[in-house]
Amino acid sequence: MSKKEMPIGTTSVALRFDGGAVLAADHRGTVDSDTCFYEYCEETEVPMTLGMLGTTRAATIAGPSGEVLRSIEDTLRDRLVEAEEANKQLETVEESANHLCRRYATVREPPRVEMIVVGWDDVKKEGAPCISYCNDMCGHNVKENTSAGPGRDHAAAILDGHEIGMCEEEVVQLAEEAVLEGAIGYGKKEGSLDVWVFKNGQIIKKSQLMTEVAKKYGRSL
Repeated sequence: MSKKEMPIGTTSVALRFDGGAVLAADHRGTVDSDTCFYEYCEETEVPMTLGMLGTTRAATIAGPSGEVLRSIEDTLRDRLVEAEEANKQLETVEESANHLCRRYATVREPPRVEMIVVGWDDVKKEGAPCISYCNDMCGHNVKENTSAGPGRDHAAAILDGHEIGMCEEEVVQLAEEAVLEGAIGYGKKEGSLDVWVFKNGQIIKKSQLMTEVAKKYGRSL
């Protein structure tokens, strides 16, 4: 996909609900494939990958060097898939995030990057999924919620309404509103919003037009 063809978005968020988690991001155009390549800030031309890492987790990775992003994500995904197929112990979600940080640190003049990894630590996919945030400096596990991308500050204001014990429907709504707020903050008027729900050992993806999301919440793009 050429630079001019890359879709543009602004924000990704991740947050927990009782027994599960949600990962959401916006982009220009509707993409059906499991592994997508987005460019999400027109002013700074920042690319973002959003895709599955095997069957146990997914990630958003944002930074100004698209080829570096794609290469590092592909390497991590291949390693996780190989471990899954051999039924070996997987690295944890936090270890995946830290691995991404270390890989960026080895790049000459490493770009400023942010990433969110969500999923389970093992192939059995038991219990609540983990959320880990990482940038090119450091990483950490996320207790409740986090945001990334140029619209992160706009989204964070919405995520302040996140509370322990919220159900899936409430958290999906909050994630949609947070990503929508990031899009509005950057004057984004088109595209789609992807929501990935992690629960009961499954990752379920839903896409909506951004105009439909705005209408749902009584907002204007």
